[in-house]
Amino acid sequence: MSATLNEQPAADVSVVTGQEITKGLELFGGQRLTIVRAGPRGAEAPGGGDVLHLVGPDGNTTLKVHIGPEGTKIELGAASLAVRVEGDLAIDAGRISLHGREGFSISTGGDLTVRADANIFAKAIEQKFVATRGDVTLYANDDVKIDGERIRMNC
Repeated sequence: MSATLNEQPAADVSVVTGQEITKGLELFGGQRLTIVRAGPRGAEAPGGGDVLHLVGPDGNTTLKVHIGPEGTKIELGAASLAVRVEGDLAIDAGRISLHGREGFSISTGGDLTVRADANIFAKAIEQKFVATRGDVTLYANDDVKIDGERIRMNC
């Protein structure tokens, strides 16, 4: 059910099936907020927890919040996502994994520092390092090893 900005969204709807309780609320712009409770309020949720879904007018879930015994898990399913802050942005996690299906770009107007307390591994079909102005400096506390079919210097 779609509503215009001047209309009030429809009242909430509850559906009970076995141990699962689903509450839904129609929102503006044809969006829908659904909360699925895994059991009666206050009961231990068997195998899961509660899930909040924000569904767009096309039927795709744009936001999913799962609240379970392990904590809260948030999934975003929007067509695009932009995060803009005036101050610093910090992300802290046990592990971070980023994947761009069609590419990945990192840029900055200042210096870029990559630091690891252990090893850094870079693997690609081909790698190029270009200094547009100035030197390229490599430093090792131990040996520097270069292995290749041919080592071309000053070509």
